[in-house]
Amino acid sequence: NYFINSYTFPELQIALYFLIFFLAGLLISYFSSLSERFVARKTIKKLKEELAHAGIKISEMEAAQAPAQETEPAPVPEDKPEPVFAEASSKTGL
Repeated sequence: NYFINSYTFPELQIALYFLIFFLAGLLISYFSSLSERFVARKTIKKLKEELAHAGIKISEMEAAQAPAQETEPAPVPEDKPEPVFAEASSKTGL
């Protein structure tokens, strides 16, 4: 019989049971999401580095392009080009 039948559990309020199981659920969900957090943190760090590298590359390209734009201005068209659909309508006779 090992004294199992003679032991009585003390009475606890239902709110205390809810609190215990709620906190246990929070702990389980926290530990189950730890791996996802580490992966997400690593991904964010990698993407920030790529963004910084791309920003540096863009600024270098803009710096290299700036002297070329100052020495040689882009040609400005004097008249407007005809729309593409105007050529097709003139060929068909519409």
